[in-house]
Amino acid sequence: GSVHMGLGYALSEDFPCDHEGRPTNLTFRSLEIIRPKDMPPVEVVLVEVPQPDSPFGVKGVGEIGLVPTAGAVAAMFHDVDGIWRNHLPLKKHQPLEFG
Repeated sequence: GSVHMGLGYALSEDFPCDHEGRPTNLTFRSLEIIRPKDMPPVEVVLVEVPQPDSPFGVKGVGEIGLVPTAGAVAAMFHDVDGIWRNHLPLKKHQPLEFG
């Protein structure tokens, strides 16, 4: 789930607003959320090592897979065409912008 959310964040999802801050996309479909059937295969590797400083050794996992996803996708685009992108969602032909 977190990788799905991270790919949407990186590639397709946007929340455009008008000049008064009101959303211009009023349906979920217009937000271009990646559908489950469009997800690539995801390999999950579980590492079962207890956290020594937490009760019963538990660790939080939740949405941690979201954290590196956009950066990994940006690096993939850079490997393909040599262009670093720094605005989300990442687009195929998006030039680097500062400020």
